[in-house]
Amino acid sequence: LNRSFPSAGPLAAMWTPWPNLCGSWCRVAAPAPSPAVARRAEARVPARRAEARVPGEFFQDAKDRDETLILLLTDLCRSKKRAPDPREVAATLDNLYGEHLAANPILVTSLLTRCGKERGGSNLAMAMLAGLKEAKVNLNGIHFSAAATACKQDGAWEKALQICRMMVDASKEPYIRVHNAAIFACGKVGQWERAVDVLEACLQVGPKPDHVTFTATITACAQASAWSMALQVFDRTPTETLELEKSPLNAALAACDKNGQWAKARELLFSLPARRIVPEATTYNTAISACARGGQYAAAVAMFADMRESHLDPDRFTFGTLMSACEKAGNWQQAMVLLHEAGSSGLELGMIELGAAVSACEKGNQWKYALHLLREMDDSRLNADAIVTSAVTVACARSKKWEHALVMYARLSTEFPDPRGIPLGSVIVACSSGASGSTESWKMAVALLDHELERWQRSERGVQNDVIQPPPFFITFDAKEMQVEMILYPGLLVVLKPANLPTDFMIEYLQVHLRRYKIANDITRASRLDTDTTGVVCIALGDSRSSAANFLISQFSGRLVTKKYMALSSGTFGPVGSKFRCTASMKTITSPDGMPRSVIVPIGEGAITIFEVVGNFLRRDRPRGPPAAPPPPDSPPPPPPSSRPPPPPSSGPPPPSSPPPPPPPPASLLETIGRRLSLVSMQPITGRTHQLRVHLAALGRPVVRDNWYGSEFLSEDSSFCPRLFLHCSQVILRDKLKKVVRVNAGLSEDLQRVVQRITNIKR
Repeated sequence: LNRSFPSAGPLAAMWTPWPNLCGSWCRVAAPAPSPAVARRAEARVPARRAEARVPGEFFQDAKDRDETLILLLTDLCRSKKRAPDPREVAATLDNLYGEHLAANPILVTSLLTRCGKERGGSNLAMAMLAGLKEAKVNLNGIHFSAAATACKQDGAWEKALQICRMMVDASKEPYIRVHNAAIFACGKVGQWERAVDVLEACLQVGPKPDHVTFTATITACAQASAWSMALQVFDRTPTETLELEKSPLNAALAACDKNGQWAKARELLFSLPARRIVPEATTYNTAISACARGGQYAAAVAMFADMRESHLDPDRFTFGTLMSACEKAGNWQQAMVLLHEAGSSGLELGMIELGAAVSACEKGNQWKYALHLLREMDDSRLNADAIVTSAVTVACARSKKWEHALVMYARLSTEFPDPRGIPLGSVIVACSSGASGSTESWKMAVALLDHELERWQRSERGVQNDVIQPPPFFITFDAKEMQVEMILYPGLLVVLKPANLPTDFMIEYLQVHLRRYKIANDITRASRLDTDTTGVVCIALGDSRSSAANFLISQFSGRLVTKKYMALSSGTFGPVGSKFRCTASMKTITSPDGMPRSVIVPIGEGAITIFEVVGNFLRRDRPRGPPAAPPPPDSPPPPPPSSRPPPPPSSGPPPPSSPPPPPPPPASLLETIGRRLSLVSMQPITGRTHQLRVHLAALGRPVVRDNWYGSEFLSEDSSFCPRLFLHCSQVILRDKLKKVVRVNAGLSEDLQRVVQRITNIKR
């Protein structure tokens, strides 16, 4: 009581000017509640808050009075289905502040700013503006700006635009910060067209836009993937604005970076000298990031050289972005050079930069450098995170240093006990191939997998032990309804994917379907099939951190899953039953359309595929023999057929016959007997991007209807095959109970019809 009311002194009892729950005055015995406790109690009562008259002398300081106003306004906004009556708000303001509010514009700004810090601040700010207008308080541009800022934080773009109109209707001098807040609010919810409209209004009517206006509009367009409009807005930015502030330029480059337009970012950077704009370090960093995100390692390094020539010092972000580009390109040598250069510049690199360098060494199979970087991080007392430790583990495993890989995985599982399937799978591969592929190393790998599964399951609930086959359901994609069949195993979901359905879209639909029927809350994909490929897809029942997901991922990463595919290829490999393998190394690149594609390179990631010929076929619906030559354009038309009977043969000697015409030139074998095709069974040992399609194309036997890697017979294949002839026919793996699961899937109906249309040679 003494702390709340210092002037009152220790009293045995006092009259507290606070209304009770019934709205009348009551006597409170000492000790009386503090004002904050009383206000909280009053705020919980859902009845007539705005009519409660609270004398101003009750509050100890201005903070108590402001908090009470926020509580009353919040209750007003919640109790009304529509906006509260401005008269009620004006009465509340008059009761709390009296004449001080009209005479103190700074107090009005403070109250509007305070509304923006609350949850649902846009509603409070709009109610406050309406009440101030009803109370005849003189509002200025700063007041409207504070209210618009509250709307910006909530993303209430419609209310922000309404505040702009209120400022114009009040005949106040336009204030650009109000329009900036409205543009930010539009961009926060993806209304980039409205943001551009506000900018156009500022350019035509006023107020004059500043660098924040252009930056906010460009950012709004970038967040909605409207990067072309963002560049158009940047082109309209005055040069004098860009000379003073580079934020619109950096926002335009960030729009290119976010939307994968690295070529536009480089073009924009090179066009700056013509506009007499001097770029800064942040400008180069954003352009380098766009090139790195697009996998353009050479362009990023060239921009870094230009940055050096411009006498701009790179920072941690510059080196981190370049190392990420080196990581994607697999250029570990350049990553180590950049790391040394950053150290020579006196920069203290953090976990992100060192982690990118370690990942580059991992992809380059440089396990010694990866271990060296980890040791330097330990010496610098920079605790390596799980990503860096996993990268070092995988680097040792890929180099078949299974002893080091086991030690690193032991450290990883000790410091970060969460399940991690990819490092475990890499260690399993290293152990199974280490020690010359001895039995002991293989047993160690399997024992490690079983041990980790038991450790992961200790902190989880029991798993479903039954095998369940729910009824099939239907997915509508691209205006087509497709049937999807699935089987539930302990911790595992096996789905038979139809054609022309993206795997990610199917998994999103499955997530909703399984939650609706309370089968599983989360699922995690461990592998995928291309959109045109049909067959078996394995999905874990659990999120990415669950034991089921990491156990399944570790099996795929550790090459413990047997998968077989069926494909119809152009040409023949040999008689039925022939077996062979392809070990051509591959490298994944980004095509100009932004899609990943793989190419055969001498030095790349190892890829192994085992082939077996299942059947040899002949497609006979091709034209036999060369086509008849068309008549010359000036030749007379052939005479019409006559209806008269042919003349009888004469009894005299036969007339001398003309020499027979020369035989036609021999046609090629394909044109004579048809085109040979082979039905092959393929077992990928590794799992590279488009590995089966690339290996068949490298052997000169591309898959039928392969639009990317087999372009010779595309027009002909489309006449008898509706899509890519590739099907996942078998998967063998283990569920969470360590039982072997074998799933077989026959050819889909459309591929079966293709096989029926071609002739089996039977050899």
